[in-house]
Amino acid sequence: MLFGFVDPQTSDLSRIMPRSSQLINGQTEFIEDVRDWEQRWQNALEDLLPQWLSGQPLNVIGNFLHTRRGAKGHVKAIQLGRRFSLQAAGGLGHGVSLVAQVFERKYSEKTPPALLSWLRLIAGCVREGFDDPDKLLLFWYLRRSAPGLYPRVRIHQVFHEIIQGHLPSWQNEPDIEVRRRAIQKLIGNIGE
Repeated sequence: MLFGFVDPQTSDLSRIMPRSSQLINGQTEFIEDVRDWEQRWQNALEDLLPQWLSGQPLNVIGNFLHTRRGAKGHVKAIQLGRRFSLQAAGGLGHGVSLVAQVFERKYSEKTPPALLSWLRLIAGCVREGFDDPDKLLLFWYLRRSAPGLYPRVRIHQVFHEIIQGHLPSWQNEPDIEVRRRAIQKLIGNIGE
């Protein structure tokens, strides 16, 4: 579904994981059709997204992509990781946001408040690389208070060191603004 609007010959996804091809009479001929390329991407994403969302560094993401890339070019792992974070993660986040919006509109009357809050944050979690909406809220707070000092991997560390276990469950407190203020208070208590 998410690949329906992607031109595999010109998309950034093809720079990360190109379609298999070979030179025939001086011209590049694709030996992998679009459906097989999409399937290779989908298989890779099943294993890649948990790594991305759990805070693995970009070089680890890039090393993973290297094993599934199939291209002959010499691209460093860190460059593949950066390409994924800048080009693919944003597109995946957008696709997730569309699915979340449809779900929210169709089922909002029957959906528990905690799930509605998660649906509002899930696209940002995928785009920025967080497996917990509270990590995204922490990222937003730290990004404003100390711009540039808190990359994705560091947010995961700070969350586990300071925040984890100190917030109420989402079922008990589904309000995003209340959770954001609680995170701000926990971070503020460190300096005291």
